[in-house]
Amino acid sequence: MTVKNLCALVSVALLAACTTQSETDKTLSLLGHVMAFQPGPDGKPKTAIDRSGTANTATITTKMVDGKPSTVSISVAGTLQGGTAVPGASGLKVDQAKSGDASLVTTEGKDGDPFLAALTVGKYHAVGFYATQQGTTQFIGVGVTGDKTTAMPTVGAATYNGDVNAIFARSASGVQSVGGKVQMNAAFTPAGGTIGGKSSGLADNETDQAAGVELVFQNASISGNSYSGGAVSLVSQANGLPVGTVTSSNYQGEFYGPGAVETGGTFQLGASNVPLSGGTENLQAIGAFGAAN
Repeated sequence: MTVKNLCALVSVALLAACTTQSETDKTLSLLGHVMAFQPGPDGKPKTAIDRSGTANTATITTKMVDGKPSTVSISVAGTLQGGTAVPGASGLKVDQAKSGDASLVTTEGKDGDPFLAALTVGKYHAVGFYATQQGTTQFIGVGVTGDKTTAMPTVGAATYNGDVNAIFARSASGVQSVGGKVQMNAAFTPAGGTIGGKSSGLADNETDQAAGVELVFQNASISGNSYSGGAVSLVSQANGLPVGTVTSSNYQGEFYGPGAVETGGTFQLGASNVPLSGGTENLQAIGAFGAAN
């Protein structure tokens, strides 16, 4: 911890009224997926050019001043499937009105600036959103962080209900931010167990128009306080039947809090011939979910 003396530039007559300011750095590791875009004429993301294959890890360092978040710096490890590196950001100013002392803060800035936001916050986890730009390439990432469970259940089952957020890059109708509910079901064993689940009510976050599909998280293997190796598929919102041809997908996540009372995960998906709300299109998607038992 460092202590910054605010009195150094003040006259001797005012020294008695001066205080010191305590600064610390708080570091979080966030598990996430990222997609890279070329913008359209309006400057908004239009065409997806690369996305995560496996999950990326972001390191988020928040400078705390007198116990409150002040600025944030972000770095992202690894590259996307096509080799694209994700740029980080430093010195992002925290939006105090929206952050308080939350573990994952929301930053402020003008349009086009790097931006970090807490989408949903549980008692032991938070789901976040990161956007930045390098040259003409725009990046959007989603991920989850939290207090990882230290002692996992070894028997029994748990149902987790919460929220899911995703970015849909549609081949004909452009980029769409969608959100909905998610239910994840875990079965615990001494060896670890499995977890899987499904979204419901996916809809455009701006217009509330139904997305046309739901996400199905096929069973993934639990190892310690995390899980991986799960596949993502799609079903129709109209009848629940499988739709589209998935060309690549995965999801992974972690358990949070005492007794694994919460869970969160992140995913990516590529699929063709998907019946979305605007018609049949190819789809690329990234997203994250968080839920509590």
